[in-house]
Parts: sequence; structure tokens; C-alpha cells
Amino acid sequence: MLTRGQIDCISGEFIEKHTGRRIFVRGVNVPAKLPPFKHNLTHADLTRLMSWGLTAIRLVVPWESIEPREGVYDRDYMAYILATVRMCGSHGMAVIVDPHQDCWSRCLGGDGAPEWTLRRLGIRTENLTACCATTHDQSHAAMWVTNYELFGCATMFTLFFGSERFAPNVRVDGLSAQEWLQTRFIGAFSKVAAVLKHEKNVIGFGTMNEPSLGWIGVRDIYRCAKFWRFGYALSPIQCIQMAHGQSLRNVIFYGYPFIPFRIETLNPKKLYLSDIWPLDMKADHFALDEDPVSTFFRPFWTAFGSKIQEAGGNDLLIFTEAPLQHGPIHTTRHEVFSPHFYDIATIGLRCLVPCPIINPVSGWPTFSRKQAVHATMTGGAMIGETGTSWIGKNTALALEKNLIAIEENLVPAIFIWCYISNHTVDDGWNGENFSIWSNNQLRVKSVVRPYAFKVAGRVHIMEFRKGRFVLEFTDCLSMSSLETIIVVPFILNFEILISDGAYCIQNNHVVYTHTPGLASAMHRIDRKSTRLNSSHTVISYAVFCL
Repeated sequence: MLTRGQIDCISGEFIEKHTGRRIFVRGVNVPAKLPPFKHNLTHADLTRLMSWGLTAIRLVVPWESIEPREGVYDRDYMAYILATVRMCGSHGMAVIVDPHQDCWSRCLGGDGAPEWTLRRLGIRTENLTACCATTHDQSHAAMWVTNYELFGCATMFTLFFGSERFAPNVRVDGLSAQEWLQTRFIGAFSKVAAVLKHEKNVIGFGTMNEPSLGWIGVRDIYRCAKFWRFGYALSPIQCIQMAHGQSLRNVIFYGYPFIPFRIETLNPKKLYLSDIWPLDMKADHFALDEDPVSTFFRPFWTAFGSKIQEAGGNDLLIFTEAPLQHGPIHTTRHEVFSPHFYDIATIGLRCLVPCPIINPVSGWPTFSRKQAVHATMTGGAMIGETGTSWIGKNTALALEKNLIAIEENLVPAIFIWCYISNHTVDDGWNGENFSIWSNNQLRVKSVVRPYAFKVAGRVHIMEFRKGRFVLEFTDCLSMSSLETIIVVPFILNFEILISDGAYCIQNNHVVYTHTPGLASAMHRIDRKSTRLNSSHTVISYAVFCL
């Protein structure tokens, strides 16, 4: 089992502290976005996941579940989290706590922060929908992404990360909105860290799932910020006008990606929502010339990491996230940059788009998933989420292609979105349907794949294609162990071919000891003849049941 304090993250690699071996992790996200925020995991679920080789869980914990009322922490829920973590530990399952949010809050069509965070800032939440500050439209499973650009979500994220610069007059309890929001958020998850302080299988905490900059960096508030859109196409100034109760004519509504569906007149009936942003702002009010990550995210990561480690232990890793368009990300020793990777085109269009796919960093099409993953992972060591919607055609193949591309880039940690124990129709949130487990069966076999857990050397190739797993690595003299451990899921039948050394099988682990200082070797791997260095070692698996 992977335990806290066992690994460091150095130069985008997980390193085992006492041996220097490279560590690779395969896990799954377990969501609980809506009340009562229960994950419904059972011992049978954990046994199943471990048998698939998924040995770690990214456990979704929304802020609202911890602090439903300001200053009132739900002790029963934190006891539930503790019991869930201990159950995972009893099965050898590592846990990362994920402070999850989508679109800031449930009242904004997402999940995460409690509604009182908006009310304390003077936002009349009963008027959010009427003023088009959010949409709860579920006509398309990805419609909620538009909420990031509408008044409610964009305002809260702008204040959370940058009110001291862009809204200095907005204050709560004598503090800037930025300081007040971050203090409350960090304080809530510090309570969770304290409860889990002695749980060795908790290896770290995320900072915030898929954070947004809001309107920070928008150069012209009179223009729509994004070309890719669902729902209402509103510029920031139009969102602000609606919040002040003004009507808007000839607003385009996109009922499907890129395709205008109808034109509407939006009339909030003079409902006042908020005066956080004045109507006479300059067009470049939110413009930004410097790097937003170092300016706005870095201070938050530092404050969050400091308080979490103070409450839960200095050996906890801190898993950071930032909008993908703002890389590369440079991390400190205890930080792990953890972006997400999705095939946006396939999910949006509900069918496999083999080529081109959308590069999630640049937003432009690319002909290579491998290149798209490489761009996403600049400075990163973990894919916090990758998955596919099961709405549409050939989506299982899209997930397999994503996993192959991620492994080709030798990403140390991969967490699949998602596993829902009692899944039947959808994920229970915004019409999404991503669970790899449904109606008591595995939807796609490609998530069950062998991988190297600990490697006594520098890895050059680790891939699993068409039932064949290949690992290639070079000796490293700094290693204090010659043992390489490969996880082979129980449900796979396999034969083992090694170039040198010896191996033994222990449960679902293959423990391979290579011959150090190997000389004059030529190896054949895969279906092609390849000349390799004399110091390379190759392990090949032929897996027949896939």
C-alpha cells in the first residue's frame, strides 16, 4: 500500500524515499457531489477496485458537506469521512482528499461551496436564475460549463482569487472578499486534515478541483470570452447589466456546441441581484499582463498547503490545479501539479472523434493525443481526472486511446473519473454519465490494465496495447533496490517474458529482479525489431483475455 511520507515528487516524478525507485499510481475518483454527500463505498467495491489494479482513490469532499452553515462544522460528516478512509486503508487503498467544486456551488448549477458564501457577499441567490447569472439547463450533459462564464460563478472566482486587485471595496467582516473566502475555505479543509491526521493511507490533499480565474485576465468585458460555448452567449458586461436588472435583446442561445439555436430577449423583470461590479467599469478592468498562476494561484497554494500540513502532518502531499491554459507550472517539493485530461470533442459531440481532438491547453485541434497529453502535463506528475461520457457512440474506445496516450507520456499517476457504487442510469449530477461501473458490471475493459508500481531504474517505455504490456527501463546506480514491482489485475491471464534476471509472483504482483550491469544485449519488443542499449531491461506481457 502507498502510505504518506513514502514518496516525494521531484521533477515531475514520484520517487520512493528509502530506495529511490520510481513509483506509478493507478486510481479512481469516487464522487459525492450532492446531499447527503455519501460515497456509498462498500468492502465489496474496494475489493473489486483492488482486483482491477486500481489501488488509490481520489475522494470527493465538497466544502458544503463540511461547513453547511458558516462557522458550523458537520462533525458527523467528518466522522463518516474518517470511517470511509479507514475502510479504504483496510483494503490497502491509498486516499487523496479532493476539495471538489464545479461552478462554485450547487446554487450556481454545480457543487462545492455553501450558498452562504454568496449571500455574505451581498448576492441575492433567489434571483440568480431570473437574472441569468446561472443556468440549470440539462438539455446537454456539458451545458453546465457555460456557468463558469456567467455572473455567479465568474464573480465568485474573481473575488476568491483577485478581489484585492479587482474589487478592493468588497469586504466581509473587515476583510477583503479574497482573504475572507480563502480563510473560510482553508479553515474548513484544515478541520478534515486534523481528523485524518493519523491515517497513514491518506497521502495528500488537493487544493481545489478545476478552479477558475473567473473574469481575471479578460481584456475586453464587452466581448464574449470563449468561442466554445453552450447556452447563453453573454459578455461580462452583459452579465453585469443583467445583475443590475437590465434587459438584453437579441441574445444568442447555443443549444448544442457552436450551433446557434434561438435568439431571445432576456428580461430579469428589474430584479436586483448585486452591485459588486459597477456598470461604468472600463473595458479592460480585468486585463492582466503578468502570469496569473504566480500572481493569484501560488499565494493560495502556499497558504492552503501550510495550513493543511500544520493540521494534518508535514508528510502530506499537496495536489495543485490551475486552468490548463496557464502552464507550465513549477512546483515545490511537497506539491504535485495535477491537471485533468479529457477528450473534449468526443464528450461534447457524443461520439468518438478519432482525429483531430481538441488540445485542452491551447484550445485548438491537434492530430495527436500524445501531444495533447504532453502539453497538458508540462510540469505535472498526475492526471487527476480522465474519463469519458457513456452517452454516445464508441466512447469506450476514446477512453482507451486516452489511457494509451497518457501512458506513452509516462505520467506517474492516473485517476479515472469515476466509480459510482450504485450507478444505474447517470451519475446523479447534471445528467453526466461517466461511471466505469454500472448495473453491477464493468463498462470498459481498458481500465483494467497492468502497470509498473515501483521501478528500480529510469523508465523509457511503459505501455499496454492490444493485450500486450511492455516495460523498458535503464539501470540506475543510485537505487538501493533491484526489485521492480508490476501490478497485474487478477482477472487477466498472462505469460511473462523477461530479458534477464528473475521474477516471482506474489498475489497480483510480479516482483522482478534485474541483472545489474548487463552487457551486450539486443532485445525484441512488441511486433517490431528494436535495437536497445545494453543496459536496458524489457519485460513483456502477453494478455490473452482482452
